[in-house]
Amino acid sequence: MKLLLNPPESPRQLRRQVLWVLTAAGILIAALVAVLAYVAAAQHVERAAVGRVQSAFGHFDSAAMLPLFQGNSGGSHEDLLRQLDREHFVGIRLRDPDGRVLAQFWADGIEPELRQAATDARPRFAGDLLRSGGEAFVRVARSAPVGSAPGGTVAEALYRLDPETVHSIDQQVRGAALIGATTVLVTTVLLYPILLALSRRALRLSLDLLRSNFDLMLTLGSAIALRDAETDAHNYRVTLYAIRLAEAVGMPPAEIADVIAGAFLHDVGKIGIPDAILLKPGPLAPEELRVMQRHPLLGERVVNNNPWLVRARTIVLCHHERYDGSGYPGHLAGTAIPRAARLFAIVDVFDALTTKRPYKPAFTLDQALQMMQTDMAGKFDPALLAVFTAGVERLFLEIGQAPPGELQIALGDAVRRYFPAAGPPATRQPPERAPA
Repeated sequence: MKLLLNPPESPRQLRRQVLWVLTAAGILIAALVAVLAYVAAAQHVERAAVGRVQSAFGHFDSAAMLPLFQGNSGGSHEDLLRQLDREHFVGIRLRDPDGRVLAQFWADGIEPELRQAATDARPRFAGDLLRSGGEAFVRVARSAPVGSAPGGTVAEALYRLDPETVHSIDQQVRGAALIGATTVLVTTVLLYPILLALSRRALRLSLDLLRSNFDLMLTLGSAIALRDAETDAHNYRVTLYAIRLAEAVGMPPAEIADVIAGAFLHDVGKIGIPDAILLKPGPLAPEELRVMQRHPLLGERVVNNNPWLVRARTIVLCHHERYDGSGYPGHLAGTAIPRAARLFAIVDVFDALTTKRPYKPAFTLDQALQMMQTDMAGKFDPALLAVFTAGVERLFLEIGQAPPGELQIALGDAVRRYFPAAGPPATRQPPERAPA
């Protein structure tokens, strides 16, 4: 519903919205792709570096290393040092199958934390790229047999990568991330005109649907007008009164939009009331009154059949409830009555009092206010009634005495404020109000 009620108001706004959404999505996806590319590239170059180191580490399989693995346990061995590539291998540790250290050597300047990270207590026969002090190291572990050591010996070593290799690794990783992010952003830019065209089509469809819903609302109102010549003009007036009162009490725009729909359709249930009762020029008999009081329930059934018109349900069902609980059909009281219905009850009764009906003449402004404040005391929300009374004289001149054409223009302006894409609410004028 939010998409239908708050569509862009112009092609420029649509372009801005599509661009904003596409840019935000593109940046997020590009960041994700960059991270994934970074991780994938880092793993790739790490495996390549480890492979090189494993090859260099292969000389421990040579016959020259065999004496170093026989009969030695613990301590450091100068013989190991001589076998190491002094420029790159900076540490080695030999373990027996039970994990006991047979021999080890560490070059000067290797931090204890790095030694621990490089040689786990439970060696993993894999490789890791480690960084420390601005340098990069590769940890390798080689399983038995090393040389011809009985029972299998595990050799773990730490290999220092040269600066050129480290720079190459960093370049490859950054390059992969940059290429991934750039590819996504370029794709996003290329998709913009396609998504904009699709969004324009979706916008046209949503606007058509919104206008169709308004047309349906007006058609239902007109259907009542065919049976009661006063009702259509009454719909325009009470809707405008309700909008102004809702604005005065600070209702949010979305709630005012619901008030507009509910106000225009509040008497839609009268379509199910027989003419003999609806148009009777005098007081209704008790049985006739019970039939008339069914119209809120009938109206609820009508609007409930449409997902858009159901927004009018609150006012349609509750506009005859009274603050003191004497109303119908639910005999709700106080704040149990929805605020929109409490607000509408005031303007509905006011307009009914100040206009001519088949069963009564039109009362003056002062007479109507006197009746609402004394004869009907307790029927209305006192706070809302006070706000309405404070500005009612100006509203009565502006709305209650306005000709039909002005009512249409005023309601059109209100509809454009609260349903920006709906356009004017009608292409015809409501019928003239019967003279007082």
